[in-house]
Amino acid sequence: MQKDEIYKRKLKKISTFRFNKEVACAFDDMVNRSVPLYKGLQNLLAKLAVHFHKPDKIIYDLGCATGETLYKIAKNKPKKVEIRMVGMDLSPHMLKVAQYKCSNFPEINFVEEDTLKADIVNPGVVILTYVLHFFEIKKRKALLSKIFNSLETGGVALISEKIHCNELEKDFMKLHDLFKIEHRYSKLEIKQKKKALEKSLTPLSYEENKKMIHDCGFQTVETFFQCLNFCGFIAIK
Repeated sequence: MQKDEIYKRKLKKISTFRFNKEVACAFDDMVNRSVPLYKGLQNLLAKLAVHFHKPDKIIYDLGCATGETLYKIAKNKPKKVEIRMVGMDLSPHMLKVAQYKCSNFPEINFVEEDTLKADIVNPGVVILTYVLHFFEIKKRKALLSKIFNSLETGGVALISEKIHCNELEKDFMKLHDLFKIEHRYSKLEIKQKKKALEKSLTPLSYEENKKMIHDCGFQTVETFFQCLNFCGFIAIK
């Protein structure tokens, strides 16, 4: 795992955050040091996915990044349980890391495709981890509707998002910054990465996210995780 030092030195120009080769190489370090309880969330996602998995169905991870969730599922599932998994991402750099990480698990197939255009065939569980907040609102709704329509009754979507916390937003942002400082990010690194994310990451509130998921057809929408302004929803068709 390469250490994240992308924003360590002062940059003359801060480009919009992209999942390029530089980010992919440092992503696992970056996300664990910048997202509270990320490892715990991954472990929980793996357990939930296995719990709701149906033998004849496929687990999809859309926007799978470096494949950490599918790796956790494959590594920790009961040996007798056979699970087919598909990880989908638009970044070839992220997929290269994911393929290397999961090279011992032939049951995982990674594909470089746009989740809005790709076919989601025979899903039982669909995972979206900190993905939707990078999409325009219209595209978020389109993807959620597509997932809903691809699932059979009882099918599950596990949706984790950074959320806007309205009255507590400033407090949670300060605590989030403190978390990053405790994980050895400098104030310069924090400031520059925030600037890079400004135009690419737009969080909705808890209420807005829940309503959007309901509006796309899901009858059951509950919270399975929250830490500061990071939240996980479980949606059942």
